[in-house]
Amino acid sequence: MHKIKGVIVGILAFVTMATYAQSIVVTGKVVDSEGYEVIGGSVTLKGAAGVGTVTNVDGNYSLKVNNASKDVLVFSYVGMTSKEVKVNGQSVINVTLEADAVMLDEVVTIGYATVKKKDLKWLGCK
Repeated sequence: MHKIKGVIVGILAFVTMATYAQSIVVTGKVVDSEGYEVIGGSVTLKGAAGVGTVTNVDGNYSLKVNNASKDVLVFSYVGMTSKEVKVNGQSVINVTLEADAVMLDEVVTIGYATVKKKDLKWLGCK
């Protein structure tokens, strides 16, 4: 009788662990600091080459993760600071990306073209 109880407890523990590490589909929305949708933003699974997606015209994304308790999503977009978010079993993760002030400070728009600030030293830019 005690052996049967031990086997049942072992099976339940295994099933619980397997359920905890199951894959899920994570969805959400990516916006900038002003609340505008980030179109074409990158959402990747940290440490898994080639696993990711891009946000649509509404800033929405959907991505399947294999280990919902340990996986980390990386959100990025040109001109914005990347953000890492641990899934922790969440099926909906909404993210706000902040502008990368250092990156924005390096480009100066002049009329019809763009030039890096460092290339404008002859104009007296610092």
